[in-house]
Amino acid sequence: MGSVTGSGSMILENAMQFGRCLLPSVLAGLLLLAPTSVFAYLDPGSGSMLLQMLIGGIVAALYTLKLYWRQMKGLFSRLVDGKTSNPADDIDECPSKREG
Repeated sequence: MGSVTGSGSMILENAMQFGRCLLPSVLAGLLLLAPTSVFAYLDPGSGSMLLQMLIGGIVAALYTLKLYWRQMKGLFSRLVDGKTSNPADDIDECPSKREG
């Protein structure tokens, strides 16, 4: 059975090497097929869509920061204070599981 595992990894390595050679070749071929001049029209709706994507990305980044703020704050406070506490101490319990 050891030879089956060995040959499987060799096949995987050969496939990865082939993929590394194939990707640049395909990209170069697509570049050669690309037109030299492109005539594009951007209407006001395109600008509005780009603005919505920008605002949505900013809101998503801020929301992600909000979700992880307490964990990041605990990490940095431990680094500054030099304390090595259990990371589970920074997580609040569910309100339904609190006593009293």
